[in-house]
Amino acid sequence: MKKLRIYMDNCCYYRPFDDLSQMRISIEAKAILSIMKMCKNNEHILLGSDVLDIELSKAPDLHKRSNAYGLYEIHTEYVKLNDNIYSRAKEFERLGITSFDALHVAYAEFAKADIFLTTDDRLIKLAKTQTNMQIKNPAIWIMEANDE
Repeated sequence: MKKLRIYMDNCCYYRPFDDLSQMRISIEAKAILSIMKMCKNNEHILLGSDVLDIELSKAPDLHKRSNAYGLYEIHTEYVKLNDNIYSRAKEFERLGITSFDALHVAYAEFAKADIFLTTDDRLIKLAKTQTNMQIKNPAIWIMEANDE
């Protein structure tokens, strides 16, 4: 399997620490932890960004924030804001994507991520037709990747 460049938005880092009694959340959490394990084992490259730093730091639940940072620390490449990312994010915002989500997609695109992962169905629907990058739910993506 080719080593992929993976960008996960903020919700992915929190998902394993959400209420796992709901089946969808439990499945997504397991998928995210599997992806993190692959990145930790150097099978894929996990991308970090300054917008992830900012958004993760705003979590009101300190326990959840600490655990999410533990996952985030696995990233091996880091992208900083620049004019290209900012301009592209503004384009995504005009499509109705919220500012943080628009920034995440723009960062991932700029970093040449092979896949952008999010648990946000609305974001997937709005963004996937606006970029050549794959945008998927982590549970869907990991099932498809295992079929290859």
